[in-house]
Amino acid sequence: MVDKKCRTYHSTIPTYFLLLAPEKAPEGTKEKLEGWALHIKQKSNNFWKYRKHSETEWAHPKTKELGGAPALGGSMFAIAHLLNDPDLRALGWAQTDFVFGVNPVGTHLSNKSEARVKINGYWNGVEKGWPQSHPHGYGELGSVRGTLDGSPLDSQFPIAEKIDAIEGKNEGRIFGKNAYATEGWGVSNRGWQATLTFSTLGSHKLKVFDGDFKEEISSVKQGQTITIQLNAALNIDRNAIDKGWLLLKQGEKVEKIQLTETGVNTGIFASKLKIPKNTNVNFIELSYGFLGFEKKLKLDVQH
Repeated sequence: MVDKKCRTYHSTIPTYFLLLAPEKAPEGTKEKLEGWALHIKQKSNNFWKYRKHSETEWAHPKTKELGGAPALGGSMFAIAHLLNDPDLRALGWAQTDFVFGVNPVGTHLSNKSEARVKINGYWNGVEKGWPQSHPHGYGELGSVRGTLDGSPLDSQFPIAEKIDAIEGKNEGRIFGKNAYATEGWGVSNRGWQATLTFSTLGSHKLKVFDGDFKEEISSVKQGQTITIQLNAALNIDRNAIDKGWLLLKQGEKVEKIQLTETGVNTGIFASKLKIPKNTNVNFIELSYGFLGFEKKLKLDVQH
């Protein structure tokens, strides 16, 4: 479970197993993850909250574990959710901050090239991108939206000296004190996507209130109007009121219920729902999300 390099996916796989089918997980899985959490906290107990390569090196001196900070957050978020560990979740956000500039070089890990900016393929609000790029890596991803280009080498910790930008000339090598860059597919794929995905764990909440939105309830009456409230990572447009949906199950009948954001950029969605007067079910179920990420709520129906 925990090897010398503390590889990210060794912890993500059993974690997802526990999320999907906890009753079928091998005995001792949770205890292994508790051990991993302690180990990673010890490795990350430093100024940058960065998982050090070894006792004497911050990062590998010659090559890049580009999945390091970008991908490690995903395992931290997932395991923190399973263990109810807020400290580990905070470490996960530190890895995300590292990607966005809280690192020795002081830049986002994606090069802010003209090509990416022109196709709206760069993060708004980021002033300074990674100093160098490797435009012809596997898959030719030099101008792809969101590609990450590199992360600090051991010599650039704890705080890098001035690094000059050499746009498109790095080709995966180090030029003096310039930053290392490599093909971006490895970090723009599974690892970074895992961090983005698992970061939502702990953010989703599903509640039901009476029709006047005054009291949270766990049972309903026939003909009663209720208010459904969902906190969710559905901020599709920060400048607009977004919409979302959840599933309502009444007996064998399943239907989608649309919810509307309560205001611009609130992340809180709500909708009114009237319980049928002549329903013959004893309970209804509300659910949001799938595959280990779902939130479910069961409401008894009073007849």
